[in-house]
Amino acid sequence: MTRLVDLSMDVHRDMLTFPRVPPPTLVLYESWQEFAERIGAAAYGATSLTASYLIIQNDHVGTHVDAVKHIRGPEAPGVEGIPLEYCFSDGVVLDFRHKENGSRIFPDEIDEALAKVGYTLKERDIVLIHTGAGAYNTEERYRTDHPGMTAEATRHLRPAGLGDVRGQALLGGAPRHERGRLLAPREPPEPRPAAAARLQARRLPGQVDRNDGGAGAGGCDPR
Repeated sequence: MTRLVDLSMDVHRDMLTFPRVPPPTLVLYESWQEFAERIGAAAYGATSLTASYLIIQNDHVGTHVDAVKHIRGPEAPGVEGIPLEYCFSDGVVLDFRHKENGSRIFPDEIDEALAKVGYTLKERDIVLIHTGAGAYNTEERYRTDHPGMTAEATRHLRPAGLGDVRGQALLGGAPRHERGRLLAPREPPEPRPAAAARLQARRLPGQVDRNDGGAGAGGCDPR
């Protein structure tokens, strides 16, 4: 029997988000009692029924998918171009928790990690980069304290025809010296080589790109 593991982040008002991305807002639109009154059920003793919430959420909040359009521009497909079957597949976890914060993951380290677990990649596998950052994804250091994939390491995985490469970190492909500028309040974000490599080298019509906290799929980035 297939085991499904949910690795996505909890979504709430105080969660950590990508730099300058607003956190989600959950607003009580209609209370349990208000709904019962509105439909007339309260008059018959049913005074507490269904409540309704209004959820306002940025498309880069928490664990999410990025579209090829995010990198290539408006002529590329959005998330609707990602076949659903590419989002479910066998996964292999490559453990890089031993890497220093801000260090880079290179192609030879990918091969070493695969050899360590005795796994050979096949088409449409999902590679999960275990950075250890998920253990403190409610702390400020989650923004900075983790290793990151290089563009070379990401391209190194492309010939296998993978379904996805996912990283357990807020900025999965950005090393420390880039993150410092990315987090600065008045400077524009630096291009993230690993993210660009993932999307620019895609052979798929659309693609899951990054997860900011685990390895599941949460919100969508339609750009």
